[in-house]
Amino acid sequence: MEDEKDGRSLDASEFTQFCSKLSAGYLSYLPSKSKPKVAVMALEMSLNADAPLLDNTAGDDFFGQLRSQADVNSERRLGKLLVDESGQTDNLKLWIEILRFRQRVDGFEGVYDVWHGMRKREIDLPVSGSDADVLWTTFIHAGMTSAEQNNDERAQLRSDIIGHAQDLRERTGLHFAQIHKCMVGRWLRVRPNMALTWHKKLLDAGFVDRGAVKSVAVDAMHSLHPLQAFHRFKQMYRKSEERDLYDYCIGDVLQLRDDLTALRWHRLFVQQSDCPSTAMSERGDVQELFSWDEDACLVTKKPTKRHQGSLSTPEPAVSEDKFPRMTRESMNTIVGDVHGIKPKEISDNFCAKLFATRAFSLDLVIKGLSFFGVEKLGPLAIREMMVRAGSPIEFNNKLGDLKQLGITFEQSIFARLAVKLANEGHTTLWQALLESDQHPETYEDRHLQEQLLSSFLSQANWMQTHLTLLVLSLGETTELHRGWNRVLQHYASTLQYRSLLDVMQSMRNQNFPLTLRSLNLLYRCVLPPRKSGKRYVKNSAPKLFDPLDFTRSAFIYSAERGQYVPHYMWIEVLKRYGMDHRWDDTERLVLWMVKWYSVTNPVLREQLHAHVYLGRKRLIRQISTLRLVFRPVMLKALFVWGFRSASTRHELHPQESQHNKNTTTVNVETWARGLALLQILRRNGIVEDNCDVLAAFKQRMWILFGPGYSTLGLNNEARRGNHMSLTHYINHANDVFPGLVQLGPSKLLAEPSQNNVSLLVDFFGVSRRTNLKTGEYANVQAWAESSLQRGSDYTYEAYKTESIDWLLEQAL
Repeated sequence: MEDEKDGRSLDASEFTQFCSKLSAGYLSYLPSKSKPKVAVMALEMSLNADAPLLDNTAGDDFFGQLRSQADVNSERRLGKLLVDESGQTDNLKLWIEILRFRQRVDGFEGVYDVWHGMRKREIDLPVSGSDADVLWTTFIHAGMTSAEQNNDERAQLRSDIIGHAQDLRERTGLHFAQIHKCMVGRWLRVRPNMALTWHKKLLDAGFVDRGAVKSVAVDAMHSLHPLQAFHRFKQMYRKSEERDLYDYCIGDVLQLRDDLTALRWHRLFVQQSDCPSTAMSERGDVQELFSWDEDACLVTKKPTKRHQGSLSTPEPAVSEDKFPRMTRESMNTIVGDVHGIKPKEISDNFCAKLFATRAFSLDLVIKGLSFFGVEKLGPLAIREMMVRAGSPIEFNNKLGDLKQLGITFEQSIFARLAVKLANEGHTTLWQALLESDQHPETYEDRHLQEQLLSSFLSQANWMQTHLTLLVLSLGETTELHRGWNRVLQHYASTLQYRSLLDVMQSMRNQNFPLTLRSLNLLYRCVLPPRKSGKRYVKNSAPKLFDPLDFTRSAFIYSAERGQYVPHYMWIEVLKRYGMDHRWDDTERLVLWMVKWYSVTNPVLREQLHAHVYLGRKRLIRQISTLRLVFRPVMLKALFVWGFRSASTRHELHPQESQHNKNTTTVNVETWARGLALLQILRRNGIVEDNCDVLAAFKQRMWILFGPGYSTLGLNNEARRGNHMSLTHYINHANDVFPGLVQLGPSKLLAEPSQNNVSLLVDFFGVSRRTNLKTGEYANVQAWAESSLQRGSDYTYEAYKTESIDWLLEQAL
């Protein structure tokens, strides 16, 4: 949901309620082109608040309605708003939506008004849950600013919040546990000089719980003024009794990439007897901190409470056979564990040099590793061992020797890849791995591997391509998905159709998803080029490969796996099918979309509900696909494409009764299949107004029976090949699409060859515009009367004998 701020997943009850609201009419609020953002925001606020913030009878002034409902501090509106209704006063989700709206529109003034609105209604802020986090954090942060000058209203808001927290604790015995982090942590980030003052205030008020200082450590690290924040935090930390911050904080400090700052925090913790755990002390970057400090911070260090207990408490007698042998190595381990210092270890570079030294045999090096106390081998040493082994079989044998000595491999991609190739005996891939110029540690960089995969594909280096795919397969499943998508994107951009077909089939077999980038490349590259308003140009694709069918199949595959396919991609596929007179494919795709994107589709609902990052915006976007695709222009086009498909096959003549699978009541003639499809869309609530369909129908009839001459060859061909009267078209259209054409007296349609003038005038009007640019009109009544005076019936036979030029002269 690409940008989707609301990324939480819906539980089953929320999802069911949400879909019921959509089907009950909430989608009527979906925006027109003039006000998309405000209407979507209003709809989302109503859904989030589970309360109707919009009035369906109040017009399209969505912003005005929201503004009125959010004016909760107004004395004039007190008791008249939605929040004052029964059951809504304590609706915290409604208050949160109002608070967010006012904050977006009015900033601090809006938050300040909502605070007073809640106080006027004596609404207590919750002390736990997500609602509490949102309300307390928003109000507290609104009262704090990085500016040095103090604002009276902001200061008053801070005092009111503390007073409300104290009142809540006196009445209920509960308080918001994160109040210290929200306030002091915020001060540490924006104005560290205020942090200590408010820490003392909250301490005196009893709002500093166990772990409060620990919770604001990260805020001090990421402050706008890091040095000031560090000194204020140090004062709070020293006066507290919390001494378990080293493991919690030092990782974040090291990520700042500032050695001086890391050493400063390291010394603060160690001097206060807050030492790293054994696992943390084994990290190389933590060892560097101790080496930089040269153990100066350990001079005055006292054992921690856990170490004091372990040293002062007598241990039960242990037999000598269970006690470890006292060596220099074990002594270093014990002392290092007490003081939080990792014993000296053999580096991966040193082990790699041992393997690379030809003076020592491979067996001698492996036995020497145990002598040096080596327990794990890194990727550099593993690569040199592979070179010395020479073959996967020999390498596999040496793995057994290492296992007997208790030496293992580090958990790295290179190590796993080497073991995999050795076990499976892939000699060629084994040799390709050794010949690669990549550093063994670069195999951990997934992004780099994906870029290298694209480079290998462009160079047609299939061995390295295969090897890179193996590397990606050893990581997370999503990384392998992205790797296969890179292959697909390469073949799509280079238009290698046969390879593209093979890769797509492999991805289908393994149920791999297509990324949005892959869909975009299929849309831009594989689909044949097409100019606006023109049919696409068929390219040089193989005979057995249809780019349009392939792209449609890929879109359907992605949609059925729960992925979002943008609506413009569906529109483009439909246009290409329709303009190429491939009506069967057009109809099949439309029917699938109507079935799949329906709100009642249980498969789609289950997929959306199971999606981890599902948000309300994503749900609205998915189920709005039908409305975005089947706009008025597309509805008109569906009828035109169905009509032209019949005219190009010379089927504009009365047909015998035939059964159509899409309707059970009417035998649809070929030219009316577009109308039958629109009738299905109307039954599914997509076609809400007959005006667009009627306009398309009248335009086709004007081409067949109206005066004038079309510059489009398809229209003239349809006129010459028509063997049916206007009456027949109207009667059959009303049978297929009931209520489409509403004429006056029903007798006009009783006899096809009578009352032609009245039928034409009643259907087309007395006059009809023929040119939008010049504003020219055709006099329908005069032209029909002149035709009738010449003794010609209003059928196609008359047009075969009358001159088009004469008709134009009479009409004008």
